[in-house]
Amino acid sequence: QKPLTRDDYMAADYLAWPFRGVDATTSTDGGRAVIITTADRAKELNNPLVTIRGFGVSNDTSKGWQLTPGDPVSSAAVAGRMAFEMAGLAPKDIGGAQIYDCYTYTVEATLADYGFYDPNKSRDFMNVDNIGPGGDFPLNTGGGLLAEGYYMGMTPVAEAVMQMSGR
Repeated sequence: QKPLTRDDYMAADYLAWPFRGVDATTSTDGGRAVIITTADRAKELNNPLVTIRGFGVSNDTSKGWQLTPGDPVSSAAVAGRMAFEMAGLAPKDIGGAQIYDCYTYTVEATLADYGFYDPNKSRDFMNVDNIGPGGDFPLNTGGGLLAEGYYMGMTPVAEAVMQMSGR
């Protein structure tokens, strides 16, 4: 019910170094749903049309828990390349994102692997002036899993649809 300050963060207990309790998403009861249909059918409904232009899928189980920014064969890098290619876009064409954020670090690694910034320049991209409220690259505008709740990964998807449809 109050903003998390730097002092609050630094006083939080560690789960496992370097992650503190506030770096991890808590499980939440509830749900999210996104209904996908054809563009023709969607135009008949009362909501603005949100179009999926591309998607990518990758799940390299050999890496387990490892998530290293800049890994060219990480699941995020592979899926990101597939999605951008299908959509005919590049990271520079995107003006904001809703990213899965089960841990704070997941966002940093995923954005780097998608190609939004050079992984050696995290501090230049991952700062409040860029990704914070009113920043140049709006990120997880509903608070993401970390602030809103963990609805089995659907939190950022539902937020993206709400943002893109003006709701």
